[in-house]
Amino acid sequence: MFALFLRGTVRKAGNNMAGDVTRCFGNVRRLKEFDPEVLCAALRHFSEDLAKGVIHLPGKDVKADKDNMPYEAISKHLVEGEVSEELDDLLFYVCELGNEDGWENVKTEAKENGLRVDDRSDGLSYSGCVLQAWLTDWPHNKALLEKSAARTQMCKLSAYVYCPMTSDLREHYRKPDRKGLKALESRIAEHFSKKGHGKGTRLIPYDFDDEIWFMIKYPGRVKIMQVYSDGEEDVDRVIPGKFDAVVYDKVHGFLRMNTKNVAEQSLYRMAVGDLLFGESNVFRNDKRCVTLEPLKGESAGIFSCKDIAGVKEVELCEVQFTDLGAPGKTITWKWNGGRNASLDQMPLWQMENGVRVVYPLNIVPPLTDHVLKAVFKYTLRNSRGRTETLTVHAGNRLRYARDSDAAKIGEWLLLRKFLKVGFPVR
Repeated sequence: MFALFLRGTVRKAGNNMAGDVTRCFGNVRRLKEFDPEVLCAALRHFSEDLAKGVIHLPGKDVKADKDNMPYEAISKHLVEGEVSEELDDLLFYVCELGNEDGWENVKTEAKENGLRVDDRSDGLSYSGCVLQAWLTDWPHNKALLEKSAARTQMCKLSAYVYCPMTSDLREHYRKPDRKGLKALESRIAEHFSKKGHGKGTRLIPYDFDDEIWFMIKYPGRVKIMQVYSDGEEDVDRVIPGKFDAVVYDKVHGFLRMNTKNVAEQSLYRMAVGDLLFGESNVFRNDKRCVTLEPLKGESAGIFSCKDIAGVKEVELCEVQFTDLGAPGKTITWKWNGGRNASLDQMPLWQMENGVRVVYPLNIVPPLTDHVLKAVFKYTLRNSRGRTETLTVHAGNRLRYARDSDAAKIGEWLLLRKFLKVGFPVR
């Protein structure tokens, strides 16, 4: 039997009607990866699902184990598509968070929201720990897993479009209240509903000292996929869940978002401006706010990181540019990976009228017209020597290897003028 684990709404092929749709999870093998006692305790909160699926759990005085749990009946109920949305969400989030990083995010989210979870959860798998956290102090932790899953997504998103402020309005920032957040969620939900994505859009905010995040979960586009259940093949129309992130930098005053869609970029830019500043034109769409011009001229000194608290080292390993001496051509230089050297450390020289001329402080030739792309390798302090990659294209978009590094390496990009989006720290 093939493992089936699909997040999203599912419609049978041939049914083009909108409306209530169900989502699909699991098979017997996947269900057996849950701790049976904890799974049994959680399922007791879904009496309607148990009745509809004719699922008979072990008696309350009987210890649930892999031999007496009705896995076949549970799997059949889930795959047949009559499972409640709440149970479907629960199982999905447990699978998403059932690992070391996911469990850490659950504990962090619980701590920041004043919720109680058992940090030890002795004898349980990560999935069991997550499910037990949902059960703790029932029903206070019911929303914990959704928020923890959104927090996990924050570390996966890595490509961002940047929007600078029209003028320095940082002092007019106002912390959003519950009413404002609800209005923003409704506005975004209406947008996706009109685009045919259906219902289910949610907004999850995270307010930090230097940034405020808005994680936006919405139904994605339909995908047609082969699915297997009990050895039988079928074709389902699947709508996976999607996440967008919109981040306002309180320190430097700019917006970044990870969506590629122009319509969503415009919506988020204006809607977040309304929420945080009371007007929609606070942030502007600037296609030239990410530049590589700082690499031109005598630029070797920009790679020093002594003035950047969180960054230990930045090196240039690839650069793409056009040269006035070779019109119509794009030139790419790549570091060959040799030890103790990189493009920013290699001495630049060229022949001029038969004479070798050295440019010790230049990264690219003096006649460089435009720098189009650069790939940097960077090491953060307290990262145990881990090196990551940052790819920069001229325009308004950056791609980080890890989103959690964005704020730290972003400080270097701002101070070195690669990012023309923020204002000096006050």
